[in-house]
Amino acid sequence: MESEAHAFDSQEQENTDILMSSPVSTPTNVANRVSIKFDKTTGVFSGVPPQILEKLQQQGYSLEDVEKDPLLIKDFLYEQNLEETLKPTKPPADSKNPLFQRTKYIFDFAMESWYHILEDCTPKTEFVSLSIPQAMALYDLCHYYYSGTKQDQLDSNKQNVLANIETEIDKKIQGFGGKAFVKLSTRSPKDAYTSTVNQKMTDIYLQELKKSDGTPNGDLCAFSNAGRLVSVVHSGKEALEILQRSSRIREDLMRALEFPSAFTLDIIVREWIPMLPQQEFRAFVFNSQMTAISQYCYYQYYPEVAKNAQKLKDRMLSFWKTIADKVPQKNYIIDFVVLDDRVLIIELNPWFQDTSACIFSWREPADREILHNGPFQIRVLEKPLEDPYSALALEWRSFTEKHRGIEPKRKQKPGEQEVTEFPWGIAVGAVVAVGLCAVAWWKKDELFK
Repeated sequence: MESEAHAFDSQEQENTDILMSSPVSTPTNVANRVSIKFDKTTGVFSGVPPQILEKLQQQGYSLEDVEKDPLLIKDFLYEQNLEETLKPTKPPADSKNPLFQRTKYIFDFAMESWYHILEDCTPKTEFVSLSIPQAMALYDLCHYYYSGTKQDQLDSNKQNVLANIETEIDKKIQGFGGKAFVKLSTRSPKDAYTSTVNQKMTDIYLQELKKSDGTPNGDLCAFSNAGRLVSVVHSGKEALEILQRSSRIREDLMRALEFPSAFTLDIIVREWIPMLPQQEFRAFVFNSQMTAISQYCYYQYYPEVAKNAQKLKDRMLSFWKTIADKVPQKNYIIDFVVLDDRVLIIELNPWFQDTSACIFSWREPADREILHNGPFQIRVLEKPLEDPYSALALEWRSFTEKHRGIEPKRKQKPGEQEVTEFPWGIAVGAVVAVGLCAVAWWKKDELFK
């Protein structure tokens, strides 16, 4: 495969080298720096000092709590060093600090960096600026939610700060007719209601399931649509509720507050545009050339998308050519929504492996070659997955199977054969083999005379 470095200028290549790892680093001002990683497959933490786990346990957290929410460790470290972290220690622009470079690269794609240039091609947007105290109050709100602490237990000053943010968001939402979508400068809280079972998502999902064709793929499409509908907010209170529930939002707040004098965050309030999950697509642009497009909701099969893939591709390519010269980046991943009468930009994303490649894969050399150098491809699902429910979080899978009266099926490990009854033959054979080995060992002197 041709070297990827040829298409980067020196700064972009340096950024890419730094950004290919996904874990969020711990605060840079911690005296004893640690790099915490959590392996979701094995359930094992690496780089976690025993004293940290001990202190978390002293505060009432169990290992099960930590495994369920690995960010608890990062929250703990952050709080312990908050005073030091908030000192104005802005690194120089040419800082070699990997975390600073990573954060800078991510913020290069924040909505503030491109909205004014592409305002006519994206949903109408208002910005609620966050000061450092406001960002900290919002971070604490997120942390309190995940620790099970009620918001009214925040100190009165932070409650007043949050009340002011709520009021500002209210004004922006009313300007859009009382209905909007909220996010941070960097990412959306799309995980807020879809990660675990909750009443708000349940109510909407059950309504969408009534429209499903009853197949697992139909149910998955219903879940995806419910995930969109649950994101609409009508007030500042609802906006703060959805933001506090999102681990993505908490992570981005933490990232920005690592360098509070270098990076600022806004709460983004966008007009609510009715759109369906099958109308959203992700496109890949490398060295100012579009190399690929994938359907965004890539676990769901939509017959109309498969049937009209080429027409959809032509519409997106034609639209992109009208705005390509305005985009301030050479390498980026851009999300479109293809409506009946127009194509709009939803988001610009950093070009790195943390940004999902959807139906493509960063790990596959052939796919990486396409994403970097083409030839151009559009990929959509052409048939349902064998097990669409596998795309759901475990709690939602169990909920859906119970709703449908389906016997839960244990997920098999790669290469594992399904066992429907106890393998008596294998068990008896193993016992006999062990017995023969024991006899052979006992009689070894006679056998080898």
